[in-house]
Amino acid sequence: MLKRFAPRLPPRTRLNSHTHLVLDNARSKIVFHGSAGPQAPFKITSPSPYLVENHLPPAPAPPSDADSPNSSLCPPFHIHLKEDETFHVISGTAKFLLLDRRRSPPTNATATTQAGLTTRLANPGTTLTIPRGQIHTFRNASTTQPLHIEFGFSSLPSASSNSKSETPPSPPTSTTQPTALTTKMHRFFLNTQLYRSDCTTHSIPRSLPQVLLFNHAADVALVPAWLLALHRRARPPLLRALIERIIAPVLGRLMNVLGGVLLGQYIFGLSASYPEYYPYSSSHNPTHNQISLSAASRPPNDKDKEKQVQHTGSQKPHPKT
Repeated sequence: MLKRFAPRLPPRTRLNSHTHLVLDNARSKIVFHGSAGPQAPFKITSPSPYLVENHLPPAPAPPSDADSPNSSLCPPFHIHLKEDETFHVISGTAKFLLLDRRRSPPTNATATTQAGLTTRLANPGTTLTIPRGQIHTFRNASTTQPLHIEFGFSSLPSASSNSKSETPPSPPTSTTQPTALTTKMHRFFLNTQLYRSDCTTHSIPRSLPQVLLFNHAADVALVPAWLLALHRRARPPLLRALIERIIAPVLGRLMNVLGGVLLGQYIFGLSASYPEYYPYSSSHNPTHNQISLSAASRPPNDKDKEKQVQHTGSQKPHPKT
C-alpha cells in the first residue's frame, strides 16, 4: 500500500563499459583499475594499487564559490565507517576539506584551519590517507587545470588509523584490498554514479532514501549541512570533538538504517544494487553488505532447490535409442 508513495525512479541505463564511466557531458570521468565481465567478479589487474581514478574539471572561477561542487565526482561531506581511504594526486592540485584535524596523519600537503575546518592542498605526487570515521570531502583547487586523482580503500588496521603516527602513510596495496572490499566499493560507485546520471538525464530529483540505501551497502555516512553549520559555530573544542567523533557517525548510521533500509528498501521497495548498473553475477559477489538481490540474480535458497528437485523428478526419462 505504501509503495504508491515511493519516489519516482528514472529509466535505468544499462552499463556499457566495465572499466570507465563518462559523466557530466564528458567533463568528468571515472576509470576503474581492474577488469570484470558479466560472469566474473571485479579484480585489480593494473599495476596501480588504487581502485579508482577520477578526472575532474577545473573548479568554478570567481565570483562563483570555488568549493561548490561542479562535478558528479565532488562528493558531499561524508564518512567511511569501516575503511581508510588513501588518495594519490597524479596531476593538478587537489583540495581536501577535513574535520577533526587531530586524526589527520602527517603529510606533505599544506594545511590551514579555520572554524574547525582543515583545508589541505595536495600537489602531484602527494599521498594522503583519510582515517575511517573522519568527515571529509575533496575538490579541484585549480580554476584552470583539471584534476587527475586516484584512490583506494583498506579495511585492515594501518598506521594511518593511529593519530600518534609520525610517518606518512603508505599507499594501499593489493593485499589490503580483499575481494569483498573491492566488490563492495565497485558496486557502490557504479550504482551511485549511474543513478545520478540517469536522474540528471531525465530531470528527476534524486531520492534521499535511495541514496541512503546505496550508502548503507558501502558503509558510507552523509553529514547533514545543518550539522556542519553547528560544528562551524561551535566554540568549545569539546563540542566540536563530540560532533566529529560521536554525533556525526551515529547520526549517519541512523539515517542509513531508518531512511535507507526501513523506508527505502522495506517500505518503498528500493534496492541497494540494480542489475542495469551492476550486472555481475551475484554468485561471485560476497554477501557482506548485500542488502537485497533480485529474484533473477540471487543465489538459490532451499525453496528454489526443492522446486528444482520436484521439476527434475516430474520429467520423464528419454527413451533409449
